[in-house]
Amino acid sequence: IGDNCTALTAASGIDSFQVVAILLLRLAIGNIFRAASFSNPDQPPMWKKSLDLCIKFHAVLLRLQSSEIDKDSKSDELYLAYHISDAIFPLSNLIRIMETKNNRKR
Repeated sequence: IGDNCTALTAASGIDSFQVVAILLLRLAIGNIFRAASFSNPDQPPMWKKSLDLCIKFHAVLLRLQSSEIDKDSKSDELYLAYHISDAIFPLSNLIRIMETKNNRKR
């Protein structure tokens, strides 16, 4: 990890602590996807937690990019938070659970 952090910080100007935080968030997303898939695939709280982690990960990346380029409005960040490929997996499972329970309100 040390060489990868050094290469990322030199190429992008991002602090090494931020790189480690990004890597740890990525590991957390993978672990929660695994837990949601294998332990309780029909439990909405697990998929909601994985969706929250994906959105937090993407928000951290947007904050790092916007601090280097320019400041965007918060509404743009909230809108773009769901437009990531990582959010597809938990969203599709939440929709599947909703449809199997015939709960159209959510």
